[in-house]
Amino acid sequence: LDPAMAMKSTLILASFGGLYLIMRYFLSQSALRGQTVLALSIGTSVVFLMALWQNVASLRGWTSYMVMEGRPNSTFFEADWLGLFSALIILFCTAGVWYSFKKKYHRREVFGFIALMVLLFVSWMVLMLTVARSAWLATVVGLAVLFIGGVY
Repeated sequence: LDPAMAMKSTLILASFGGLYLIMRYFLSQSALRGQTVLALSIGTSVVFLMALWQNVASLRGWTSYMVMEGRPNSTFFEADWLGLFSALIILFCTAGVWYSFKKKYHRREVFGFIALMVLLFVSWMVLMLTVARSAWLATVVGLAVLFIGGVY
């Protein structure tokens, strides 16, 4: 084993743990929950719009900055990572839609529900455009776990 590579992998793993703890803190604070969801939604929208732009640019013959032609990677290094990100967003949005129907929030928060549905639709589009079969499988397994577990 290369010590430098082992240190790099350890730092990446530690950063994921740190991000988890930060997100857990922000989502546990009721005052910060809405701001956290808004920030995540805006960031996700930018990533997905970049992926859609890459596809349009590729179809028109413009410089699309794709790593692998025909598979958008947006702000990620590879299309597979974008596919994984899309799969996670699909699962979060599906859980949100299910929860809003369960609590009847879709009647009170119409704009938020429509935004959630648009984000869900765009997530599915980006997932299909990435051609990341492992992300497709992760989405199917994740949806099965959500529905078998009853979401909440």
